[in-house]
Amino acid sequence: MQIRQIPAKDLVGGVFQVLRDAGFADEACNWNIQTDAPGIGYSVNGPSLNAFLQQPPVQALVGVINENDFITCTTFHVHTAQGQQVLQFQVQPEGLVGTFTVGNPGRQDRMLAVLKGLRTRFNVFSHAVLLDKTQKEFMSAGLKQQEVAIASLEAQARRLQEFMEKSAKEERERIATFRAEVEKELLTRRADLDKEHEARKSTFEEQQSSAEAALKKRQEEFDQKVKEFETQEAKFVRRKLLKEFEEAVSKGQTPQLSAATEKKRWGVHFVIWTIEVLAGSVLAASVYRLVTGQTYDWHIAIPLTASFGTMISTLVYYLRWLDRRYREHADIEFMSSRYKADMLRASWVAELTAEMHTLGEGATIPPQLLEALTRSLFKAKVDGPSEHPLEQILSMLGRGTEAKLDPNGLLLKAAEPKK
Repeated sequence: MQIRQIPAKDLVGGVFQVLRDAGFADEACNWNIQTDAPGIGYSVNGPSLNAFLQQPPVQALVGVINENDFITCTTFHVHTAQGQQVLQFQVQPEGLVGTFTVGNPGRQDRMLAVLKGLRTRFNVFSHAVLLDKTQKEFMSAGLKQQEVAIASLEAQARRLQEFMEKSAKEERERIATFRAEVEKELLTRRADLDKEHEARKSTFEEQQSSAEAALKKRQEEFDQKVKEFETQEAKFVRRKLLKEFEEAVSKGQTPQLSAATEKKRWGVHFVIWTIEVLAGSVLAASVYRLVTGQTYDWHIAIPLTASFGTMISTLVYYLRWLDRRYREHADIEFMSSRYKADMLRASWVAELTAEMHTLGEGATIPPQLLEALTRSLFKAKVDGPSEHPLEQILSMLGRGTEAKLDPNGLLLKAAEPKK
C-alpha cells in the first residue's frame, strides 16, 4: 500500500493508534523510527507499545516532530520480539511516496486489523491510482520549471555573450596599447644599450691591451726569477738533504736498544750463568771426591767429564754471543762513518758537476777524473765472524780427504775447491 508523504507527526501518531487497535499495546516488539532530519530518530528492542511510549527518548522524539511540521518520516519498522514483521514503512527515493508493508505476526486477524486501520487512518492508494493522481501535477510542475530554467539560461547566455564581447574588445585594445608601448620602450632601450656597449667595448679593449702588456712584462720577470731560482734551488735542496742525512747517520753511530730488548738479554745472561754455576758445582764436587777418595772410582769420571764439557761449551757459546753483539754495534758505527764520508764525497761531486753545467754548454768533468772521484762509493766491506782455533782445526779436518801419521808428523790432504 502506498500513500503520499505526510508530516512525521501524522504518520507516527496514526501508526501508534493502528497498532493499539490491532492488539499490540502490551506485546514486546522491536522498534526503529528514522526521519529526514539528521540525528532525529530512535531504535530499541523489547518494549511493548505502552512501555515504548513511556521512554524519555521516545517522548522527546514525539515532541520534536509534533512541533515541526516539515519533518517527515523515512523509516518506521516494527517487529515482534521473535523477529516476525508486523509493520514496515519506507519512503521511495524521490521522497514523495511512502510504502506500507504488513506482515503476518502469527495471527491473521491481527494482520487484517492492521490493514483495516491503515486504510482508515491514511489515504491509501494503489500504485497505479497514485501515479494517475500525481502524473498531471508532476507534468505541470515540470513544464513550468523547464520553461523557467530555459528562460533563465537564455538570459544568462545573452549576458555572458555580451560580457565576453566587451571583454574581448577591451583585451584587444589593452594588447594593442601594451604592444605599442613595449615596442617604443624596446627601441629606446636598444639604442641606449648599443651606445653603452660601444663605450664599454672601447674601454675594455684599452684595459685588455694594458693588462696584456703588464702580464707579458710580469711573465718575463717571473721566467727570469724562476731561471735564477732553479739554478740555486738544486744546491739548497742537496745541502738540506745532506744535513738531514748527516744527522741520521750521527744518530746511527751510537745505536741504542730498547728497554724491552735489554730485558730479554738479561734472561740469556741469567740462564748461561745458572748453567755455569751448576756445572761448576758438579765439577768441584767431582774433583773433591776424586782427590779425597782413598781408591779411584771410575764412576766419578762421568759427572766430572760431563760438567767440565758443559761448563767449557757454555762459556765458549757465551763468549761468541757477546762477541757477535759487540761486533754488530761496531759494524754499525764503522758503516755509519763510512756512509757519512761517502755522502760528503758524493755531495761534493754533485756540487762540482752542477757548477760545471753553469759554465756553459759542453762543460763537463773528464770521465777519468769523475771515475777516480766516485771510486768505491757506498761499497760496504763486511768481515766474517772470527773463528776459534779449534773451529779452524775442525774445518780443516772436515775438508781433508786423506790423513797420514809418520815419524815426521801428521800429513793431511785437502780436497780441491769446486769451481
